[in-house]
Amino acid sequence: YRLAPEHPFPAGLNDVCDALHWVAETHANGRPLLIAGDSSGGNLAAAAALRLRDEAGPQLALQVLLYPVLDCDFSTDSYQQFAEGYLLQRTDMEWFWDQYIARPDDRVVPYASPLRAETLAGLPPTYIAVGGFDPLRDEGLTYATRLRSEGIRVECDNYESMLHGFVSIPQVVPFGAVAAAEIVAKIRALFADLDT
Repeated sequence: YRLAPEHPFPAGLNDVCDALHWVAETHANGRPLLIAGDSSGGNLAAAAALRLRDEAGPQLALQVLLYPVLDCDFSTDSYQQFAEGYLLQRTDMEWFWDQYIARPDDRVVPYASPLRAETLAGLPPTYIAVGGFDPLRDEGLTYATRLRSEGIRVECDNYESMLHGFVSIPQVVPFGAVAAAEIVAKIRALFADLDT
């Protein structure tokens, strides 16, 4: 997908949704679709699921969100606790948001901050993993709680000793490889349950 700041919101989201439509029309052949993303990719995955729901697009069977960016709020407890010194820092996230959507008032739309959607009803079953030492932890946990409260099936794991991005940096965080295998097994089991 196209990247900010050269291609700010909603260019990347448009690309993801276009790709989902293309896959559904040309390759799915009636098979279930799932979307997955980590960090900013988790933001795009969650936003795409919302948009497909709102626009009656292809139906997703599952969304997988690994330590996703779900809100533009920097005041959560996890942002306060882990503002610096834990790999991903609050100043990093502030800079990323500045590149993605320059005007703060434009960041609160649900397709940018999925946690701000009026309702999450109608979204697909969801798997979420967060890291306990990640400034994004609380928004992932809050999203899981909101999804459950609106009747969406959710599996959520808080890897309490992990930093942001732990699955994608096993060379830095060796447990990341173990966690990745656990997460894949849980996603397979959840996906298998959806077929029954």
